[in-house]
Order: sequence, then C-alpha cells, then structure tokens
Amino acid sequence: MSLKLKIAVSGMLALSLSTASAETLQDAIQHTINENPQIQSAKSERLAVEQEISQAKAGYFPTVDIAVGAGWERSFNSSTKADGSESKSLGRDEASIQVRQMIYD
Repeated sequence: MSLKLKIAVSGMLALSLSTASAETLQDAIQHTINENPQIQSAKSERLAVEQEISQAKAGYFPTVDIAVGAGWERSFNSSTKADGSESKSLGRDEASIQVRQMIYD
C-alpha cells in the first residue's frame, strides 16, 4: 500500500471512530431500549399486567349507584273498573341510591 493511501485510510478510520464515540453510553442504551422490539414487547406486557392489577383492586372500592325514574302509566285493573272508568292515568316518580362495599370475596 502506498503512503498516501495509508494516510487516507487511517484518516477515514480516525474520523469514523470519532463520530461513533460522539454518542454517550447513556444515549446508546436509551436508543437500544427505544428501538429494540423485544424490550418494547416486554414493556407493553408489564403495562398490561399493571392495568389488570389496578382493575382487580378497583373491585374493593365502594360503589354508589343512583337511579331516577319518572313518567306516566295507564292502569287497567279491577280497582280502576270499580270506580266506573275503563282505565286510569297515573304519574310515576321514583328514585334510589345504593351504596355498596365489598367486605370479603
């Protein structure tokens, strides 16, 4: 190999090494974590397990259920026929609140 070619190759090698080492170890590790599909899959599985645990724990919290109903109804029965009318229109209003706490499972 000629001297000029050796100098050119060694210069290119030195330049490529300096650009490759410009990335810090922490940057290289972060890049690997962000780009590796196996690591991404493991992170997703861990997140799914954490969500399942959170859902399971939610069953132990108290719940409050509120129901409200209103409307009209017609009544056709023996008591409405007794007063001479064929049917009777009635107003209906109802409300309920239920508080539940699981004590044991």
